[in-house]
Amino acid sequence: MQGRSERESGANDWIPDFGLPRDAMAEMALGGPDMTLDDPSNASAPQDGALTVRVAARAEMLPMLRSVVETVLLTADFTLDVVSDMRVAIDEVATALVLAAGLGSEIVCDLHYDQRSVGVRMSGVTRTREVLREASLSRHLLDSLTDELVIEDAEGDDGLHAYQTVVHFARRRSGRAG
Repeated sequence: MQGRSERESGANDWIPDFGLPRDAMAEMALGGPDMTLDDPSNASAPQDGALTVRVAARAEMLPMLRSVVETVLLTADFTLDVVSDMRVAIDEVATALVLAAGLGSEIVCDLHYDQRSVGVRMSGVTRTREVLREASLSRHLLDSLTDELVIEDAEGDDGLHAYQTVVHFARRRSGRAG
C-alpha cells in the first residue's frame, strides 16, 4: 500500500472550524466579535426567565431536577448562596413529593426568575395530605431557606384518595426578609 490519505494517517486530524479562524469561533461563543469579557459595557442586567421541568416521581430523577435548576440559576447570575438555598429547598420538596407519590406520578417544577427574585412552583399527585407537615424538619428548613412559602393540597376528583399537592416558594436575589 503506497499512499494513505491525510485522514487515514492522522497527520491532519480534522477539527471543525466552520471556515472561521479559531479566535472568531471563541468570539462567536461569547456573543460576537464586538463582545469581550473584560468590557463592563457589555455586562447586561439579569434577564427575566421561566422554565418548566417535568420528571417521574422517582428518587433517581432528583439529581437531574436539582442540576437543571442549579444551572439555570447560575446562568441567570444568582449568587452562590441563593443557588445553594434554592437547590436544597427543591431537594426537600421533591423528596417529600416522591415519598408520598402515587403510582406513575410526576413532579412538575415551574421556575420563574427576574431581577429581584426566583419563584418556584412544584406539584405532584400524592397519596396523603399534608406532605410537608407544619411541625416537620423539612418545613422548618424550607422556612429558613426561602422568603415565601405556601403549601396547598386539594383532594383529587377521582375519589381514590389522591391529592394534588402544590408548593410555592421564593427567594430574593440578595438579602433576606427581616
